[in-house]
Amino acid sequence: MMRMLIGFAVSLLVFSGSLGFSRPAAAIDQAQWYNICFNTLGLRSAATPTDTNGAGYGMDNGNLVPMDCFKAEPADWNTLLAETLARIKAFEGSGARFLLIVSTCPGLARDYPGTFPKCNKVAGGVVAATPNTLDNYTVQQLFDWVNSNIP
Repeated sequence: MMRMLIGFAVSLLVFSGSLGFSRPAAAIDQAQWYNICFNTLGLRSAATPTDTNGAGYGMDNGNLVPMDCFKAEPADWNTLLAETLARIKAFEGSGARFLLIVSTCPGLARDYPGTFPKCNKVAGGVVAATPNTLDNYTVQQLFDWVNSNIP
């Protein structure tokens, strides 16, 4: 009986762990965090790969202290990225849009719990854009794309 309970507990742990979003412990390095923080890089879902006219999500996580750009990214940065990407993909009609990494998009408005704060207007340019529309990517693929395209 005890062996069955232990086996069940181990199976439950393995199964519950596989339900979570898989992501590396430290998806970005210090230089990337500095770039995100210093240049207030953000994410935007856009109709074209060059469309910066509108709102986005500040990957700086609302940082207002310039010296914090020299520290490590916030501990929950990976989770915030994953939840932000899931929210972007969940918007009606998002499948026909592109994901952009944009500059000068400070996250100031915490409108959506669990995501990066909203940036009301992108003031900079496009740093990177997905080659295909959002319908062509899973959240995990977008997560990996963002991390590999942050300069």
